Amino acid sequence: MRTVPISKFASMAYCRRQVYLTLIKGIKPVRREIFHGIEQHNLSGKIEAKISPHTIINKASEPFSSLNFPFESLLTSFIYDSFLFIGKPDRVIKKGSKIYVEEEKYVKHSYGVFFESWKLQLLAYCHSLSEGETVFEYGKLRERMDFPEDEFFYYVTERDLKTGKTIRVYEPKKYNFEELEGSLRDFTAIMRSGTPPEVSTTSRCTNCSISRACYL
Repeated sequence: MRTVPISKFASMAYCRRQVYLTLIKGIKPVRREIFHGIEQHNLSGKIEAKISPHTIINKASEPFSSLNFPFESLLTSFIYDSFLFIGKPDRVIKKGSKIYVEEEKYVKHSYGVFFESWKLQLLAYCHSLSEGETVFEYGKLRERMDFPEDEFFYYVTERDLKTGKTIRVYEPKKYNFEELEGSLRDFTAIMRSGTPPEVSTTSRCTNCSISRACYL
């Protein structure tokens, strides 16, 4: 079974050929902004107040409790058409029977647009938490987590690339599997294809660090 990072799957919304190049050809995009964003991203978990893992487990099992899971503490996965999709949402927030999945995006300025790649990534996380397997990882503790019959919502918080300060928080959207299913079918078709998918060159290609490989 092929393991696929959910973040890589989501890049299909940005460029279908990028999925083929990164996951099949093994070409890795390298941009300075990516590493700067990763550095800021890693700081997010370090500034959180620590909480007892057993307190978290107890609260998670209470139907009407409110709980902010620690940053990237849930490892979640699901299987679709013999592919194992796996990832760690940045933040998962429980408010009674409603589960909110937040993804942090480090940017130079607010785009004012909820990109399709963001949506795909968060839909996949919601589906995984809802229908797949989730493990709570905190220190040395590993505990299976289930979210039966919960409602799932997702949103993005944009943070400044240099300072990490919040620029914009998008309104939560409700998870709907029908919005994800077509992309999953397209993804598996690309992965099983022997040729890269056709794409039309756009202005985005100029800034894509693997765009030259499209023509090799």
